Amino acid sequence: EDQERSLGDAARLSGYTTTVESVAYDGAGEVTVSVRVENRDDEPQPMSSTDWRLVSPGGHTYDAVSSTLPATGQVGDTPVVGDVVFQGDPLPAEAQGDFY
Repeated sequence: EDQERSLGDAARLSGYTTTVESVAYDGAGEVTVSVRVENRDDEPQPMSSTDWRLVSPGGHTYDAVSSTLPATGQVGDTPVVGDVVFQGDPLPAEAQGDFY
């Protein structure tokens, strides 16, 4: 299930805690999101770099084009951190609204 959080606030899903630590926009449509995934359970949990989506203020959903997170793997005692990159159309300077 999706959960809305402000930048830096943790979202708790099942046995995971995920946090968006920073976001960078290059002005040409590329958005890089730094994320942290932590396991709260006793056993390792599966995770994938394809678990992430970016949603524009108008409701358009972008899939990740690349990631430094493991393509598939597990998160155990050690948090997993990495970047997820999305590519969209360049935003006009007057564009306003929150991305999720």
